[in-house]
Amino acid sequence: MTRAARVQAPAEVPAPVTAVDWLLVALLCAVGVLAAGVELMLVPLFVGKVVCPVSVVAAIVTNLVLPRAGMSLVRRPLGAVLPLVSWLVPTLILTLYARPEGDILVSGGDAQEYVLYALLLLGAGAGFYAVIAASSAVAPPPPRTPPPTQRPANGPARGPAQGPARGPAQRRPTPGKR
Repeated sequence: MTRAARVQAPAEVPAPVTAVDWLLVALLCAVGVLAAGVELMLVPLFVGKVVCPVSVVAAIVTNLVLPRAGMSLVRRPLGAVLPLVSWLVPTLILTLYARPEGDILVSGGDAQEYVLYALLLLGAGAGFYAVIAASSAVAPPPPRTPPPTQRPANGPARGPAQGPARGPAQRRPTPGKR
């Protein structure tokens, strides 16, 4: 397809966003919250005496898929941001604050601490990348057409060959009148 054919082809009009689309985005947000909880539970996963960072891979995959799915549903950047925020907020709250009993979800020390930092950094980084990529993939709105040229209020439109238009104060006096 040539460039001229692509430019002249009429753009497809997307279907309007419905309440069902927003409900599906809310479902993606709930999946983000659940994924955050599961990924945090997988941080202290050991295989023998070695830490297995499965949670980091799960966070990267989750945060690459959920924002793109949200953006494809509603075709607005908010559709991509909401699933990411619904993953990030519970992850930060569950890792930064201890429970009232003094219990913590992820204990410090050993390699668990590094897995947690990788989970936060790489998971959020993948999510931000997905939001930016999904938002930039949306076609920009069509350009606005310029308004039609308007005639001056005091007479017909004048071109450069006719000389400049003159206002009421600049009109030449007619002979015989002062």
